[in-house]
Amino acid sequence: MADPTPQEIAFDQWTRAEELRQEWIKLMSEVRLKDAKTKLVLAENEKEADIDEIRDMLSDELERSLRAMRRTEQEHSKEIELLEGMAAKAVICRRTRLITARAATLMWQGWNFFLARASDNATDELYEQALPDVLRQDQPYYRTRNHENLSGPVPENKATTTMGFIAWLQNYRILPAPGSPGQRVMVKAFNKVAACHNNEIADLKSAIADARKGVYETWKIRGLLAKAMEAREV
Repeated sequence: MADPTPQEIAFDQWTRAEELRQEWIKLMSEVRLKDAKTKLVLAENEKEADIDEIRDMLSDELERSLRAMRRTEQEHSKEIELLEGMAAKAVICRRTRLITARAATLMWQGWNFFLARASDNATDELYEQALPDVLRQDQPYYRTRNHENLSGPVPENKATTTMGFIAWLQNYRILPAPGSPGQRVMVKAFNKVAACHNNEIADLKSAIADARKGVYETWKIRGLLAKAMEAREV
């Protein structure tokens, strides 16, 4: 697979994952309500003595479901707004021209936000991945403050991994020149974090499709629901 180009980097997968979590949570609220209604119908058909108790249970379940849906919709709206705002900052890295100091500050704000929320599977590789040998040779960089051109290798005592390289860029307020090997390494790191929800998206799509057909397993529901709520709380 070819390395991603700056234009290919996007953080819309984060927004898509949040939308699917919201859809899943709402769907599970509907499932719980449907189950409660089914129990009521069965009780009425079988003339059970505790019919009033079951009606009360249904009323309580309805109220809980409606409260949960309203709460998650409000949280979803705020989360989507936050993700879109941070994504707009992070994708500044796509620019193929020199980036100003102000734009670089916004870009790193977006990066730090998504990095803090990224899964360990996405970040572990960045922490362990050794820098390519080409970055130990003279490569072009520039200061974001005044666009002063710089050239040199990445010091071994400053960075040995991809994440170390990213930290080095941030700490010294420099960026790789457009089209340089350094920019390709930075772009790949951004892309890794941007795409970290791909597996969760696939799982949620499959689970939602199964649930809509009435084919779902209790353990799968609990696991995905817990994951959705956990992601929302990070």
